[in-house]
This record gives sequence, structure tokens and C-alpha cells, in this order.
Amino acid sequence: MPVITLASVKGGVGKSTALLSLASDIALSEGSVAVLDADPNGHASRIGAKMAKRLSGVTFSSTGGITEANILASIKKARAEADYVFVDLPGVSSKLTLLGLARSNLVIIPVQASEMDIHDALQTVENVKQAAEAADKTIAACFLLSRWPVTIESRAAKETRKRLTAKAPDVPVLQTPLMDRTAFKEMTFNGAPPRLVEPEGNAAANVAAIRQEVLSLLSAKVEDAA
Repeated sequence: MPVITLASVKGGVGKSTALLSLASDIALSEGSVAVLDADPNGHASRIGAKMAKRLSGVTFSSTGGITEANILASIKKARAEADYVFVDLPGVSSKLTLLGLARSNLVIIPVQASEMDIHDALQTVENVKQAAEAADKTIAACFLLSRWPVTIESRAAKETRKRLTAKAPDVPVLQTPLMDRTAFKEMTFNGAPPRLVEPEGNAAANVAAIRQEVLSLLSAKVEDAA
């Protein structure tokens, strides 16, 4: 089963929010999901536990305390039990990060509209390449524009798109950004993903579009491997 990792060498880029939004939408649409939280702050597992209670009739689990000592075994176990495995990696470069990347089928790198985020996203791409060399396999990666302006795209946002494409042409930028919407902030309090709160709302549509792009990338990877 595919392992989808959210990674960034920089904290505070919306990594856990993106993971929980996408993981819950896939659980509601595609199949069972296991979330593994390897970030010491534990946001994904804490909020994921609230989310698991909200997602009645859906197989969605959230496990924290993932460390260097247990990450490989935890991913192996989760792959045997769930259709999709999501891993929230720490917001630093570390051995734990490289171990998680090495077991990934797709790495999603959140990027906010700033020069600092571009710099750190490109460093994360280098980490993915190092993990791929160590594991002797190809690891797909993509950029997810995070906390993006809802109305008019700022000059900083446009420049971020432009520079990512120029500096890492082999890493696609998802066409759909994760917008800066109130529904995603509220989800961290109540554990209810946008699709449960307002199924026809803009936030739910936003996540659904990202889900479709991510699944297309995974499908393309499978076809390439064949």
C-alpha cells in the first residue's frame, strides 16, 4: 500500500494541516488510512485522534510516538493494515526524516509564499534525493503550495510558483494550493474535516482537488514502475 509522506526541513509550513486534510478526505473516498506521527510536537496524532472519533464508519487511525527506533516497523505494520499510510515527519533534517523518506512512495513538500520557504523546500528535495540513493529506488515528490491566498494571488505567491518551477523542474508543483481557509483552522479544534462540516463548501472542494492530483501522481508512479 502507498506511503505518502509530508516533509519539510522547516516547521510551521502547514505540514500537519495538509496531511490531516488529505488523509481524512482519502479515508472518506478511497479506503482505510493510517496516520503515523513522527514529528515530536505530536500535532498530527493529537488532532488525528479527534478526527478518528468524527469519522464514523470510516477506517482511520492515528499513531504518535514514531521514532528512529520504530519508524520502519511502524510503516511496515501500517502498510499491512491500511490502504494508505500517511507519515508526518519532523520539521528538521535528521536520521528519522531520512528513514521515513526512504520508505515513501510519494513525498509532499508544503511551501508557503516566501523566499525562506522556497529555500527550505529545495533543501527538502535534496533530502528526498539522498534517501532515494540510500534506498536504491525512485521516490516521487511534489510541492504543495500551502496557506495560499484565497482571493487575489500576491506577487510573493506568483514568485514562489515561478522559482520552484525554475529551480526544481523535475519536481511538480500541484496545480491546486491548500488555501488559507478558516475551515482548516477549525478542524484543528474539533477534528472535523471540511467534508463533514460543509460537504459542498469551498474548503471541501479544495481538498478534493488536491486528493485527485495526489492520486494521479501515485497512479503514474505505478504505471512507470510497471
